[in-house]
Amino acid sequence: MKQLFFKLYKHIIFFIIITIVGTYVINVVENDKKKQYLQMQAKLLQTKYNTNYKYFKIMSQDIHMMYSENKALINIIKKTENASTEKKTQLREALYNLLRKRYKRLKNMGVKQIHFHLPNNISFLRMNKPDKFGDNLSLTRPSVAHTNKTKKFSEGFEIGKVTHGFRFVYPLYDNKHKHIGSLEISFSSEKLLENILDNYINDIHFLVSKDELQQKILPKNQKLYYEDSWESSDFMIEMATHKTAGDVNLYKKIQNDTLSKKITQKMKNENAFAISSINNYETIVLSFVPIKNSLNNSVSAYLVTYTESDYLDNVQLEEPLADYKK
Repeated sequence: MKQLFFKLYKHIIFFIIITIVGTYVINVVENDKKKQYLQMQAKLLQTKYNTNYKYFKIMSQDIHMMYSENKALINIIKKTENASTEKKTQLREALYNLLRKRYKRLKNMGVKQIHFHLPNNISFLRMNKPDKFGDNLSLTRPSVAHTNKTKKFSEGFEIGKVTHGFRFVYPLYDNKHKHIGSLEISFSSEKLLENILDNYINDIHFLVSKDELQQKILPKNQKLYYEDSWESSDFMIEMATHKTAGDVNLYKKIQNDTLSKKITQKMKNENAFAISSINNYETIVLSFVPIKNSLNNSVSAYLVTYTESDYLDNVQLEEPLADYKK
């Protein structure tokens, strides 16, 4: 009887051990699959961002080549040196009339701004706002100051006085290779979001560095165009470019302190990453891609998307975090 009981006891213990080990193995496998899936989501968003940025850059190169070889344009910019205020006004009008038809076509292709600057960083002509000129950009537009000082091309994400965008700044020279100013071709952040937004994305927006906003944007404009982001206290969200589809309130529904702490912690690595959460029994994947300032390589913003995941709806484990290094 004792031997039978002992054998039964061993079988029960063995069954329990097998069950525990089997459950652990299944959890490890499923957890690994989930981590790989989140890595894939981060990589996918990174690839979309890189592709659109490359498109912007190639288009800017094409425009720069076209303008830098335009003799009439270069001649107008060249004449601004030592010109009187009245003469500069005439030259500005001539330059605007020379380029306005072409600029309309470029706008339809996604170009936000064509901006000419003098060698001392003074704004000479904004094609999108021809009546606004003469302001010194030395402090508010580091890319312009860098290009005019070094005579080298500058590129990247940059925060302006009101909003932000992707700017490509080229030095300009006359036919004798004398530096006569710079040319900026820029694309709005909103245009990039529009290019990326698809039927799978529920929410897409930019998180912008709060420190940089406070340095460059007037307090009244901060209140008009930005609000604090629950995702991280170090960043703010621009309301104008915030785009949603499906559940338009998902951004606010999903917020919680635990998720915010995880996001803020992952941001310290400055790599693309994805994290999952549950909202009303549906799994939501939050993907983050860092956008760095080209001049000092610091993270100025994050591109963020929220997507619903049918795949992860079947995984009931505690969500892991996943990084993707470029």
